[in-house]
Amino acid sequence: MSLPLAWVLVNSVGFAGAEFGEDGTAYTGLMAAYGVGAIVGAFAVPTLLRRTSERRVILTGAVAMGLLPLALPLASAYPAMTVLWLALGLAGSLVMTPGGLLLKRSARQADRPAVFAAQFTLSHAGWLIAYPLAGWLGSAVGLLPAFVTLGIAGIALTAFAWRIWPASHVHEHPDLPLDHPHLQGHRAHRHPIVVDELHPNWLGRG
Repeated sequence: MSLPLAWVLVNSVGFAGAEFGEDGTAYTGLMAAYGVGAIVGAFAVPTLLRRTSERRVILTGAVAMGLLPLALPLASAYPAMTVLWLALGLAGSLVMTPGGLLLKRSARQADRPAVFAAQFTLSHAGWLIAYPLAGWLGSAVGLLPAFVTLGIAGIALTAFAWRIWPASHVHEHPDLPLDHPHLQGHRAHRHPIVVDELHPNWLGRG
């Protein structure tokens, strides 16, 4: 997700200037639309999470963030571009907003400071790659081809994330008695991925 979003944050000003002139109004409008979309997405996340999982919300937002750049060649008029930037902001919020809840649920309380620190470090390492890449690619092949390329790369990375991040995992706890509350009478069972005392690694195996 960080690849197309990096293009938005790095190259929107250059793209708006090249398409609509250098007075700054077009850029301001695009980024205002992006901000509105991000706010709408952030407010929508709690409602969405009451109906579905963090995984589905995050991956849906990531897919949208990868697909939306492919629509830019069709959005030749400024109003259509503001709608596209609004959608980009909304998609970005769907990816980023549930992250804290996901980390909290997926780690033991004693481990949460380390988990949040690791997430902060890894995410910013991703931005450290994405920002220069977006700028370099935009100058090397052009802003529009760079956006489309980064969108396709974002879709590929989302597919990889979907593959390595299962919704749940069938597993057993041979060390627990069958009447343990966690087993509920079933030796083999599945539930969302969580890391706690019973599931010390991220795949949820006992």
